[in-house]
Amino acid sequence: MEENKELEPGRLITTTGTCKYCGQLVTIRAAAESSESERDDIATAECTCEEAKEAFKLETSVRVLTDKINERYAGMPGSAREALISCLRPVAYKMLDKVTVKVNESATIKIYRSSKGLNIKRTTKEDDIMDEWSRD
Repeated sequence: MEENKELEPGRLITTTGTCKYCGQLVTIRAAAESSESERDDIATAECTCEEAKEAFKLETSVRVLTDKINERYAGMPGSAREALISCLRPVAYKMLDKVTVKVNESATIKIYRSSKGLNIKRTTKEDDIMDEWSRD
């Protein structure tokens, strides 16, 4: 007796989902056992409406900057990195204008959104004491 391959777990089927932004039905490929919510998430990611494109861009920025935080600030305690990462999405979606974190006496990290998208800027300040012997 041959099993119905259409219902095998993990098998991709052609189905539809609804874009969360414009409400358009989008033809997608999804796992046979996927829920309506999961299909709608896929449809939203694949929709060509401007709102879906912008959301996709923002989510990509959040993922890229999460990776950069984990990579560049690996020496920072994990809870501190998680705190920075948790600020990305609220800034990306304009729930917060910007977040500035003073890491120590000489380093500040700022998460903000500009016309170029979501950004992280690390600023370090020089010691107040000038090394006069290094000058020519």
